[in-house]
Amino acid sequence: MITAIQWDNRIRTNVKAAVQDIVKTVTDEEKEQYPSFPVLLIQLRTSNEIGQTLIPEDNGTKVAYKIQCFTDGSNKRTTAKNIMDKVDEEMRRMMFYRPQFQQVTTVPELFSYMAYYERPVMQGEEISKRPTN
Repeated sequence: MITAIQWDNRIRTNVKAAVQDIVKTVTDEEKEQYPSFPVLLIQLRTSNEIGQTLIPEDNGTKVAYKIQCFTDGSNKRTTAKNIMDKVDEEMRRMMFYRPQFQQVTTVPELFSYMAYYERPVMQGEEISKRPTN
């Protein structure tokens, strides 16, 4: 059976490549303080449907992520929007849907958007590498 962990590295690599021109730090660790901004937090999440059987011959898994960006500076809202636009575009390319998106209240110096993404991945299916420009 396919597991979410099997696709984790590919998904993270694709998202990181999508935002590399804007984001300084991509991590999976929530911290009280980051050394530099903007930061993109990508966390594999537990899904209610860890494994699902749609038909007896085809097993799959539901892959879910929490992705949050943190920005600072005078254009922090615009920067956060630009980051999440690129994240959305890449996650849609990989066939994820976004069931939740919100602005997160943090300290006044920072701005943050948070989104959850998920999708089923069926046995034999592949999430492709991000095309290079």
